[in-house]
Amino acid sequence: MVRWLDALLVSAVSYAAYSYFHRNVDTSSVRGKKVLVTGASQNIGEEIAYQYAKLEAKIVITARREQVLKKVAAKCLELGAAQAEYIVADMADETAYQSVVQKSVKIMGGLDILVLNHVLGRHFRWNGSNEDLVYLKKSTSINYWSYVEIATAAMPALKQSQGQLIVVGSQAGRPALPNVAAYGATKAAVINFFSSLSMELMLKGEDYPSITICYLGAIDTDGARWATKQIGTKLIKGYPLSDTASGIIKGGLRRDRYIYLPGYLRFFSLIREISPSLFDKAILYLIYGA
Repeated sequence: MVRWLDALLVSAVSYAAYSYFHRNVDTSSVRGKKVLVTGASQNIGEEIAYQYAKLEAKIVITARREQVLKKVAAKCLELGAAQAEYIVADMADETAYQSVVQKSVKIMGGLDILVLNHVLGRHFRWNGSNEDLVYLKKSTSINYWSYVEIATAAMPALKQSQGQLIVVGSQAGRPALPNVAAYGATKAAVINFFSSLSMELMLKGEDYPSITICYLGAIDTDGARWATKQIGTKLIKGYPLSDTASGIIKGGLRRDRYIYLPGYLRFFSLIREISPSLFDKAILYLIYGA
């Protein structure tokens, strides 16, 4: 019991200190920066594009749906973006990865910030069917391999600009959660790959690009609400979309290694490391009433 109380106290103090010192960030440096945001036709990616636009960045957005991208790009210009262009790309097509980066660099004349956000995120209970296996293979390509290849293609430009690589991950990748075996596995792969890459850059004495990995919990998106209903869990109020995008942008500007949104996820992650079995039981009770 004493060990648990000590751990909780240390966690609470650490979280409070982190929150206090990370409240305010000077965002004026974003003005004129060249930003590429993937998966920007809706939800988190769309909101990230709008917030960069308000900060007067140059923006290239990419997703599959051209008509939606046109509207998002137009709104970015209305909000103050110094430049807003779009590239239609399907991340299920492996030939598109390097092309997206090359076109973006050409359009903006370089690259300062890359936000990897696109995702194939269907939640379901794994039963080992052929459909499950096909989905896992496809989601691995979109959620993991495309991140690696796009980041690799962008690395020379980001090193030259001393830029930022922001990887939008998920708490489903660590710790594991029920009903997201396929999705969570791809997110775990992304988190581990870029965590390792960040350490390798440190070993080589390279400070740039900085790599920021985002652990996201339940965010208030249409997809999250749909998934909650489909898998029969309690409806959890998601973290506001605007706060999520703002936290991601500011975390990149601070060049944080990891950011947690909502912030209490940092505390949850620590508890999971201290007592995995107790954490798992608590999650099952809170979400499923089991």
